[in-house]
Amino acid sequence: ALLDWATASETNNSHFSLYKSIDGLNWEKLTDIPGKGNSNAYNSYEFTDFNLLQGTNYYKLTQTDFDGTTKNHGIRFIEADINSDFYIYPNPFDGLINISSNNNISSITILSAEGKTIKTLTGINSNVCSISTDDLATGIYFIRINNDFGKNYFNKIIKY
Repeated sequence: ALLDWATASETNNSHFSLYKSIDGLNWEKLTDIPGKGNSNAYNSYEFTDFNLLQGTNYYKLTQTDFDGTTKNHGIRFIEADINSDFYIYPNPFDGLINISSNNNISSITILSAEGKTIKTLTGINSNVCSISTDDLATGIYFIRINNDFGKNYFNKIIKY
């Protein structure tokens, strides 16, 4: 799972710490990622968790200043079906939603909660895809993903 975040500016930012939990209560540190110190520029960060566990994987991001002050930036989660050929993250989402597959993705359809087609992407021909959802309102949707071998995946997704 690709975990990413960005800052518009940074003041005295020593580092970010990324934690993982399987129950949302007990946390294990995955990594520390150095911050940019003092910056007025847009900075993007990412970390890939190659050890997804079956079910819900919780993630927590903290930011620590040079003086040791730490700020918690909330908890997000990814539902993983490790027996699946498809992974959707983050879910819930805001902005981009990412999809990865063991095989090439041929098409993706986003449907409203009522089943109406909202967005269709075809000819993807890649095993990873990012979809902008700026045009979607907050709410519940369904996503249908098809691969080159005719396998279909259908899942609920939530935009916040």
